[in-house]
Parts: sequence; C-alpha cells; structure tokens
Amino acid sequence: SNSSNSTSGNSDLTGDFAVSTTWNYNVIPNDDLGTIFYTRNYNSGYTDNCSGTYGSTRSPIPNLSASDIREMMFGKIVRGQTNYDTLGEYFLMRDTIYAYHLLNVYDSLRNLNTADDSLYQNFYNYNHNRNTGKFEQVQRMIDTMSSNLAQANSINNAIITHNTQEDNLKTVNSIYLKKLQYENDTANGIGAHYKFSTAESSELHDVAYQNAFRGGNSVYTARWLLWIQVPDTSSVLQSRSPIAMKQSVKQSNFKLYPNPNSGGFTFEYILEGNEVSTFSVYSMDGRLVQQQVLNPGNNKILVDAVELNQGVYYYEVKEGSKNAKVDKLIIVK
Repeated sequence: SNSSNSTSGNSDLTGDFAVSTTWNYNVIPNDDLGTIFYTRNYNSGYTDNCSGTYGSTRSPIPNLSASDIREMMFGKIVRGQTNYDTLGEYFLMRDTIYAYHLLNVYDSLRNLNTADDSLYQNFYNYNHNRNTGKFEQVQRMIDTMSSNLAQANSINNAIITHNTQEDNLKTVNSIYLKKLQYENDTANGIGAHYKFSTAESSELHDVAYQNAFRGGNSVYTARWLLWIQVPDTSSVLQSRSPIAMKQSVKQSNFKLYPNPNSGGFTFEYILEGNEVSTFSVYSMDGRLVQQQVLNPGNNKILVDAVELNQGVYYYEVKEGSKNAKVDKLIIVK
C-alpha cells in the first residue's frame, strides 16, 4: 500500500503511528470494472478517503488485477465463507442478491480466464434459475422501463416465495408494476397518476413499517412509493410494525365492524378480570389519535372517528399492561 504520510493542508502526521487501510469496491455504471477507493485510518482519529489517488502526493493506487477485484468484491459470498454475528439468514440473502446482481450486470466478471472462474459461473448459474435470478429479471425490466411490463408482472406473480424478504419483494413489485403500467399507458393521458387502492396502500404500509434488515430492500421501495419517512431506530418501527404486532399479541374475543369504514364503527369485546383496559387508535407513524377506557365484561362501544383522514390505522386493546389485540383499521372517505 502507499507508504506516504503526506496530506494536503496543515495536518502533521510525522512520527510513529498505527495505520490501517480498508479497501472497498465501488461500481460505476458504464465502467466494466468500476473504480477502487480506500479509507486509511490513523490512531489519531484522522481518516482519509481516496478514489484513485491518495493525499497531496497523488500517488496511484496499487495495481490490482480484475481477479483481485472480483475476489475482494464477493469472493467469500460465492465460496460460502461469510460469517454473520446476528441475522445470518437475512444478511446471506442480501449478499447473495448483491453478488448475483453484479455478476449479471457485469458479465465479464464471470469470465476472467482464471482458475476460479468456474466458482463464479456455478454461483451465477445456480441462482439464475432460482428466485434470486427471477427477481433480478423483474428488476432489470423495471429499471430499463421495458416495453413489456406485463411480462415482468407475469414473471413476478409466478414466483413462489420462501421467506419474508421474498414475500415483501413480490408484493411491492406487483403494486409498482401496476403503477408503471397505468402511468405509461397513453390511453390514460399524459401525466396520468396511479392511485393506490385501499388494499394496495395497506399492503405497502405493512412492508414500509418493517425493519429493513429483516424485510429487505423492498421496505425502502414501499416507503418511497408511499412518500413517507420511517426512522429505522424509531419506537414505532420496533414496537408497532405489523409483523412484530402479529407475532406478539394475544388474540382474544374482539370484533370491529365495519372495516373498512368511513369513520364510524362498532367494537365488541369480552374482557375478563378487573384490570384497567383501553381501546386506542394509532396513525401509521405511531401517533395516538383516539383512546377510550373499556369496562370489563361482555360489552360494545360505538366509536366516532369521522375527524380522521382516509388511510390505514392500527387499533390496540390493552388489558392492564398487556396487548390483548392489535389489528388494522381502514378508513375510506
């Protein structure tokens, strides 16, 4: 690596100090092998990020072969040598998608005339006919605004999913493709805007409020389609995501109807015990918008929520400190 300690400006890094260099690979469109950049960290806390050159000396980066670059990019993924401290299955799927995508877009990386080409070719061929390859095909058709979006939709709908990330990706792709098809159909007029149905909006919200580590990149696509921001560290995401709620709540004797409704509905319930219980309605960003105290026994309440805007909400029943019921509430006006 470059041994120069020179930097631009007035920084003085002479003397003995520890240096660590982290190499990364950055893919640039239309550049078959992208560019190399690296970060050099000093024990003084100084960090220098470089792309092609380093510091004021403008020294060239090391001369790495295409095979070296490929190995640095995803060699461990292809060889199955990745290790994850937590969430292994989720990170493995993410890394597999990443490696397959690059081998698909930059096909020269599969044929560098080296002894280990077969490893990358076998990895590519194996995933090409599996869901990874099918979803990649759909994504490429979306990215290039293929004239045959109907075919992309057909491929997407035929995929048999095996986990939450694939479920989310299939759902979001289906809705996004409907939007693209509608807005690119000249029969609907120039500048036509697709309006999500109540069911589609509900499905997108279900994905958007998941944790992206577990839900995959389609979580961010859903947020973009809905034009909402969800901080990944927010208490809303952690405690009120639909997936978490469905897994954690105790189902009891509760019935809300009609649902969807225009802002007025009936809630029937059976509560045993004498703990203070509440019925609460939350917006999708976790704001409490309505709350009522529930009397114990077999009862029903009439809820007037006409002031709420059209959209998807969640209602929650608490018996003391325990969640007894959490479910979706849809208001249509």
